[in-house]
Amino acid sequence: MARSKGQLLRVTCPLNGYKLIITEEKTLEDWILSLDAYRLPPRVQIVSYIANLLLASRGINPLLTVGQNWAINYIN
Repeated sequence: MARSKGQLLRVTCPLNGYKLIITEEKTLEDWILSLDAYRLPPRVQIVSYIANLLLASRGINPLLTVGQNWAINYIN
């Protein structure tokens, strides 16, 4: 019944805890892998900073930011 109303299937919806969309996550992942190619570690503060830049580029008010432990969980 929900599909006939235009709602997405649960398996195709993004999870509630995700801040970045797929293209933003891919950009962040590519950036981390480019650091690895230069033998540089992805520091937590820098990963958080880049993620916040990606969120800021959306231009949404109020400004979205990642949490304090977000980068640690993302790297793991």
